[in-house]
Amino acid sequence: GDVGCNLYMPAVADARQWYHLLRTRWSPRQVMTEGGFSQVPDPELLQVFNTGERIVLNRNPGQYSVLTPVYDSMGVIVGVVEVISSEDRYAQGRSG
Repeated sequence: GDVGCNLYMPAVADARQWYHLLRTRWSPRQVMTEGGFSQVPDPELLQVFNTGERIVLNRNPGQYSVLTPVYDSMGVIVGVVEVISSEDRYAQGRSG
């Protein structure tokens, strides 16, 4: 199955809006990147940003999403990365 990553950062002008800066998907055939979308963040994304705690979500059957904070060189949380994987890939990563 594919593995995907998303990078989210709050807008400087309005921290209630977030930019979806990067989206990548790895598969046997392709790597895609796109970004620049502004959106209202999910509550879980804000929780990770505000607390620094990693969250594992299982919203869709057979798919896991891990949200983890991104720190700058001063140790300040500046964004959130989401890694999305199939249940099989997630189990392999947890056992290895």
